[in-house]
Formats: sequence, C-alpha cells, structure tokens
Amino acid sequence: MNTNFFEAPEFGRDMVIAGFLLLRTKVASAVECGLKCGQRSACASFAVEYSDIPGLKLCELNTVKAISHPESVVRKNGFQYYDQAEVFY
Repeated sequence: MNTNFFEAPEFGRDMVIAGFLLLRTKVASAVECGLKCGQRSACASFAVEYSDIPGLKLCELNTVKAISHPESVVRKNGFQYYDQAEVFY
C-alpha cells in the first residue's frame, strides 16, 4: 500500500539504493519525485538530486526500502534518499 508520505532518514544524504531501480526521470523537486513514486504501486523509495542550481533534477524510483535491503545502500554524492513513512490513521 502506497501511503504517499515519505521521509528522509538521517543517513539519507548522499545515499541511494543500488540494484532495485524502477524508473529514472527528471523532476523539478523532491516533492515531484515523491509524487511520481506515490503513483506507482511498485515504488517503495526514491532518491533525488539536490542542488542550488536551477533546473531539472534526476529522480530515481526504487522497488525496495533501505531497511529491507541495507546491503544495497550506496554513497552517491548530490542525492537525497527518501522512503515511505510509517503512517497510522
């Protein structure tokens, strides 16, 4: 179930998930990247380029979260990792 709520874990700066790429695309912001993830039922996390330079940023949607595949978390300078937040209603 996609909640469409995402959070940036403390370790998420300059980190991405390797080997579980669902889609790579360009976006205007981390919010847009999160929306794209939320629109795909297979998406569990994403990483987006951060920069002060105006323009489109690279967005990578993943099929897994870091907590379930910690061995797949790798350093990638200039990216912020986000995963689905646990939301209770």
